[in-house]
Amino acid sequence: MIGSSKADSDVWQKSDFQRLEGKLAHELDEEKSASETLGEYGNHHVEVAHREATGGAELHETQNDVFFILSGEATLIQGGRLSIPS
Repeated sequence: MIGSSKADSDVWQKSDFQRLEGKLAHELDEEKSASETLGEYGNHHVEVAHREATGGAELHETQNDVFFILSGEATLIQGGRLSIPS
């Protein structure tokens, strides 16, 4: 985990994300994606991801995703049905 921990919060600096950008860009998997967990907090966690291709569809019944696009562009499609749920 990166960032400085306080009793009930974490703070990440711009430099943390810049360092991760360089690191994750060199760790891409076959789907051209890499990620690292920033923190775990009981029933949720914070993760940063680097993608260079379209990500697959996801279904979350008990969690939410929050996206911050730091560079490039993204299209987020919400709703619909999965043809092959996993």
